[in-house]
Amino acid sequence: MVKSTQHWCEDNVLLSSIIVGAGAWVLDAALDTLLFTKSEFLDSLLLKVSPHEVYFRLFVLAVIIVFGIFTQRTLTRRKHAEGELRRALTAIEDEKAKSEAVIAAIPDGISIQDREFRVLYQNEVHRSLVGDQVGNLCYEKYARLDGICPGCPVARSYADGGNHVLEKQRESESGTVFIEIHSSPLRNARGEIVAGIEAVRDITARKTIEDELKKHEEQLEDLVEERTSELKSSNSRLQQEIAERERMEAELSRVQKLESLGLLAGGIAHDFNNLLGAIMGNISLAMLDVDPGNSAYQQLTKAERASFRAQELTRQLLTFSRGGAPVKRRITLPGIITESVGFSLRGSRVSHDLSIAADLWPVEADEGQMMQVFNNLLINADQAMPAGGSIRITAGNVELGPGEVPSLAAGRYVTITVRDEGTGIPRDHLDRIFDPYFTTKQKGSGLGLAATYSIIRKHDGHITVTSELGKGSVFRIYLPASEGEVAPPPRQEKFMRGSGTVLIMDDDEDMRKTTGDMLMRMGYTVDYAEEGNAAIAKYREARAAGSSFAAVIMDLTVPGGMGGKEAIGKLLEIDPAVRAIVSSGYSDDPVMADFRAYGFRGVAIKPYRIRELSEVVASVIGNGR
Repeated sequence: MVKSTQHWCEDNVLLSSIIVGAGAWVLDAALDTLLFTKSEFLDSLLLKVSPHEVYFRLFVLAVIIVFGIFTQRTLTRRKHAEGELRRALTAIEDEKAKSEAVIAAIPDGISIQDREFRVLYQNEVHRSLVGDQVGNLCYEKYARLDGICPGCPVARSYADGGNHVLEKQRESESGTVFIEIHSSPLRNARGEIVAGIEAVRDITARKTIEDELKKHEEQLEDLVEERTSELKSSNSRLQQEIAERERMEAELSRVQKLESLGLLAGGIAHDFNNLLGAIMGNISLAMLDVDPGNSAYQQLTKAERASFRAQELTRQLLTFSRGGAPVKRRITLPGIITESVGFSLRGSRVSHDLSIAADLWPVEADEGQMMQVFNNLLINADQAMPAGGSIRITAGNVELGPGEVPSLAAGRYVTITVRDEGTGIPRDHLDRIFDPYFTTKQKGSGLGLAATYSIIRKHDGHITVTSELGKGSVFRIYLPASEGEVAPPPRQEKFMRGSGTVLIMDDDEDMRKTTGDMLMRMGYTVDYAEEGNAAIAKYREARAAGSSFAAVIMDLTVPGGMGGKEAIGKLLEIDPAVRAIVSSGYSDDPVMADFRAYGFRGVAIKPYRIRELSEVVASVIGNGR
């Protein structure tokens, strides 16, 4: 009740003042009636008193009313201020609630520290990380130190007024925890730094992910490096394969050129050999009838030597014959190399150095073709040094491993090297020097190195060349080594004599006649046939008459007729014991190299020398099969 009256008075100060003034008026009238004037109360109340008294009452009433008005205004202003204050406090409380809600929603631990590093505030996340530390020094409670922590970001914010970040790790019951601390300064209205705000974030999961990412990156880098290495290796193998394919394509192209040339060379050489055989045969026969001391004998010797040189040219052409194989026998190379050096460098301005291993392994080779190879290389080296120089020829044994020399299998090989000091071969010519008719010389046909290449290839060997302009060239030959003993050298007598009838089948009349003359000088009786059918007919007639041919010499190739390869099959049907000799100057057929597989018992290479022909015929007739 009292409190309500108080509130009413506070709300109605002016009315209260009027009431108080009226009360004072009534009180003064009462006092004046009782104590001073002894007049009636009503008269005193209605101002029927002295002017002095009226003035006094009016003054007091005015003062009370003025005081009431002033007090009313004061109270009104106070109430307004209190209302504003209440609204401000309410707003502050609202903002505080919002701020606390926002801070509570932040997953980071937030704390505020004063300039002494005393904790002023912590949010719930911060309390959960380090406990309730409000009022404590952070470095004492957080790090158990007597001073600020090294690298403290809050201290750095105090120092430069900026924001700073620090990563730390600490041990907990669950293991190592990584935290990230962000600091920023808290300023007052004047911009002075009064405290520091510290935000602590648990980055253990992020660090774990970063570590995993780093591991994956390292694994990826290793994988990329491995794949890059594999790609480089694959690229290197691919380049090697491309280079090998290009080499094989060049090799195939060269072989195709040789085979194309062989189609022409085989036909030409066949006819030329027949002519040359007739010439050489007649020279050999003439030399038998002339005394060696006679000047005619010397002329015949020169003619025979010239025929041998023509025979070498024929051999070069025949080397290109498609499918032709050399007639091999087990031989040693020192004598052939020495003879080639003497023949090729006779009268030359160059000197030579010959170094041949004493234990040089034998090889399975065609002696005539090997002579041709060495002659070609030596003549080529001689021509590369028109002003003179030196040629070094070496021969030795080598055992090759797998892939050590391209196109050669692992095994034992004999290697022959011819090194000159000539002008050298330009790099862009090195891949073409073995091509037929390719030459950079004013003299020469361009067949020498092509023939050399073809011969070595047909002997299952390999030839390489290296060259440097102005310093010379090096040719190196690899030939498969042979096992076993070398056959003894042929006897040196003029020719071997014999008896019996020999049938000669050859399409060239001069060749037939010359061969017949040579056989008759040996003591044989001869008969002739132009081609295979005629030879078969004569052989059948002889058997029907009760006689037989001691031997049959058959030309392998007969243009327009049956050659020896077909005829031998027919003869074997007539007489399985037929003693047949195949004759050719290296045709485009491998029969010459493997004559026994086709039913022949001997081979005679055109053009003949009388001694060689006599040995073949005597061997076939005397030894049977």
